[in-house]
Amino acid sequence: MKEFLARQPKEPTQSKTPQQKYTPMFTFMGINVTHHTFFSAAYSGAYLIVFAVAGFALLSTALEYYYRTKGKENTADAIQTATKVILPLAFYLFLYFGIVAVF
Repeated sequence: MKEFLARQPKEPTQSKTPQQKYTPMFTFMGINVTHHTFFSAAYSGAYLIVFAVAGFALLSTALEYYYRTKGKENTADAIQTATKVILPLAFYLFLYFGIVAVF
């Protein structure tokens, strides 16, 4: 009875296997996703592309607005036409080279 009522040493709460450095936010098909996943060097190219496209769109819109307010409709129309051609063309080239690089 004495042994039964005696205090037992607690098992260590730390597991015997080392813990992961970051706790996963969610897991998809065996891939652990953490908040560090999106800010790693592997995603820097994607961020560069997104910010470059956003910058180009903002710049072309600002230039077109500037030339329209100054009354230079021909220049503003040229910028608008170039933007309408360049953005889809760049997207399809990016898609093509992305497929070629993967396969």
